[in-house]
Amino acid sequence: MPECQTLGSAGKAVNFTYTGCVNQGVEIKYKNSTVNVSNEFFANILNHFRGVRVAGGFKVDDPTPNGFGEWVRDNSNQNSQALTPKHASRIAAILVCERFATRELDGNTVYLNFNA
Repeated sequence: MPECQTLGSAGKAVNFTYTGCVNQGVEIKYKNSTVNVSNEFFANILNHFRGVRVAGGFKVDDPTPNGFGEWVRDNSNQNSQALTPKHASRIAAILVCERFATRELDGNTVYLNFNA
């Protein structure tokens, strides 16, 4: 089972595990639950953000406008279950762990740089 770390700023990152992979879909493990992210949803993410640098925006109650967290929330109807900007933090970490994107920290803002 792969283990990743959320992309929060120093001291705020959380370790988590998941099963599967971006190309097949994943099941993200939480303490008392799991969240499924389909391979189709990952494909939509990679298509939408190809070659783009985007702010993470993982704050549930106030995601960065036009950020990754807001996009995940607003487009999760394309997934088998609703997702929030908080879920986007783990989705982004998986994308970084599997080398579809890189993480950049600029002050307190996390950016994702998606491969072209």
